Amino acid sequence: MLAEVQSSDRPANSPLPEPLFKTKRLLARPMHPQDAESSQRACAPASITKYMSLAFAHPYTLDHAHTWIAMNKDAPHNNLFLTTLSDPYTVIGGIGLKPGSDIQAHTGEVGYWISEPYQGKGMMKEALEGFVEWTFLHRQGDGSTPADGNSSSFSGR
Repeated sequence: MLAEVQSSDRPANSPLPEPLFKTKRLLARPMHPQDAESSQRACAPASITKYMSLAFAHPYTLDHAHTWIAMNKDAPHNNLFLTTLSDPYTVIGGIGLKPGSDIQAHTGEVGYWISEPYQGKGMMKEALEGFVEWTFLHRQGDGSTPADGNSSSFSGR
């Protein structure tokens, strides 16, 4: 998988993708190869992986980060990285939707995590509110924002 990232049509030094939604303090955007190092650092502590699915490795290595980004960098954008408005280059969390299938096609499972320094500050609640609104009101079938280019902005109440 690492080779997929390195030969990507989105090189590591290309501009970051535009956020699909933002809140009072956060940006939620598609993944990018240059996110590998900061996402690996944010996911490395056992406290992050403790409550994740069994597919989430511990220890979480840079190879794991490259693989996850390669699998999720293109539409549909079911999994997004979270950054702060003040530092859009450093991943502090992630949020995603796993759509249901078969008789549960009308359902979905939301997964999320946020790095230790940002826990207990209401930031994930803010991200979840924005993600739910974006998912139900603005998200297209391919996981993008509407063609008019208007990304959503939420109050982060």
